[in-house]
Amino acid sequence: MTVRDLNQTYCESIINQCLACGIHTFCVAPGSRSAPLALAAKRLARVYTHIDERGLGFFALGIAKTQGLVAVICTSGSAVANLIPSAIEAYQSHIDLCYLTADRPSELIAVGANQAIQQPGIMQPNIAGECHLPAPTTKTDIEQALETISQTLAIRGPVHINIALREPLYGDGPIFSQVIQAPSITAKPRLSAAELPPLASKTMLVAGELTVSEAQAVLTLAEHFQLPVIADINSQLGNHPLVLTAAHHIELPRVERILQFGGRIVSKRVNQWLANAWVSSVEEKYNGQRYDLVRSNVHRLDPSGQAIEWHASIEATCQHLADQQPEPALNHPAINQSNAFDQYVDSQAFGELKACKLIATHLPSDWQLMLGNSLTIRLFDQLTTRRHRIISNRGASGIDGLIATACGAAQFAPTLLVVGDMSALYDINSLFLLARQSNAGLSNSELSNSGPSNAGHPIIVVVLNNQGGNIFDMLPASGLSEQSELFTMAQPVSFENLARGFGVNYRRCEDERALLSVLLSAKSNQQSMLVEVVATPFEATSQLKAFRYG
Repeated sequence: MTVRDLNQTYCESIINQCLACGIHTFCVAPGSRSAPLALAAKRLARVYTHIDERGLGFFALGIAKTQGLVAVICTSGSAVANLIPSAIEAYQSHIDLCYLTADRPSELIAVGANQAIQQPGIMQPNIAGECHLPAPTTKTDIEQALETISQTLAIRGPVHINIALREPLYGDGPIFSQVIQAPSITAKPRLSAAELPPLASKTMLVAGELTVSEAQAVLTLAEHFQLPVIADINSQLGNHPLVLTAAHHIELPRVERILQFGGRIVSKRVNQWLANAWVSSVEEKYNGQRYDLVRSNVHRLDPSGQAIEWHASIEATCQHLADQQPEPALNHPAINQSNAFDQYVDSQAFGELKACKLIATHLPSDWQLMLGNSLTIRLFDQLTTRRHRIISNRGASGIDGLIATACGAAQFAPTLLVVGDMSALYDINSLFLLARQSNAGLSNSELSNSGPSNAGHPIIVVVLNNQGGNIFDMLPASGLSEQSELFTMAQPVSFENLARGFGVNYRRCEDERALLSVLLSAKSNQQSMLVEVVATPFEATSQLKAFRYG
């Protein structure tokens, strides 16, 4: 039995057990990790949907108050945390409510894997009971798992059932294909950069999420050794002959040494390359091939389990390596930075991809660029043009709180945020912050007549409105009959009316000229605003597929 078939059988058994325990209504939020549960619920029971887990939890609470026991299904990561407010209310009101949350398998927890957080116990002490079910295998005792669910559901009050699932989850396999997981290595991280051996042989540098000062140190090291650097969108590196951006479109070589600084790599292709290019024994790595990862924090950042991890200052490590070899003579793989994707984007009609390229190219370089998660950051990660300090919430890669985060960042520098329509709706109350931020740049006399204001700089929120969660068109949900109802969840919202209602300046961009006007006036125009880029649904994902597969 394949993992995909095992997930389907397991999740259908879980939903049937819920039915047997009296749950006939399931409230579902869009998500990939939870897809096997959502699909099973759709096939077997009554389903309601909502784009926002916080609102969905309270919607389910309303059903539970009037109709009895109901279950909420959501994906992993911060989505689960957004259910806590409704769990608190259910617990204090003594209402029976079941939270079915999908989770990453154990080997992806606490190693830097994307959207992987500690979910067991996350709702304590505001629930009446909980259980955690590990990812199923062919040896899983399903009957015992179902008995555990029955015992948990027998507890009065809100309960949390956390269910780990492995990829491939469902469908025919994602286009953003999953990382193949190697056995996890538990060797203790080295703490001293002085132990890191000198660079030698064919070496490739990789830059993950870095601060500005760390990025400068890595670039100085690269220049010292004349080594290429594969740079993540969050690396703060770009527009340099040695910096390789848009790694998704580069032929990644097999090399004898990789030295990675920082983690949280957005590109799954790069993650695959890191995971699959190395032997799985720490001892063997000292006899030829090596993959070292230097991180400045105490948390692991290697979901593949293949790296020798070092907990040390990145700046100090780079200086130490340069001092070891003052006159370096290293070989490095010859890699050509391809601009083919950028040229392809230039040839397309105005839409999400073209809008991202225009922002990367024409936004004033002294502005910060904050990127939303899901599809947005992946679009920018595939462009070679990088001129700005990049901000993102990639710790748990959630779509919640992005507008609020950008408004906070704009207290110290002008900021442009790019988000999808679903992410914008998820944090729509933060337009109140944007309205207050709109006063940035006004004179004192104008401020006295404009009401309360946050100190700070102007902020532009660009909403890429493609009518729903188009990221799922790049995942196995594409083509499923349930895609629209359970995953994409197209929305008919007027962002103009929302902006006006909060007192926020609004611009609608349906062509290149309109967006260029906003970007070119950003330096002189101190007024914050919401800019809606009107995009054809699935146009950007279709363009990505066309470029990649012809």
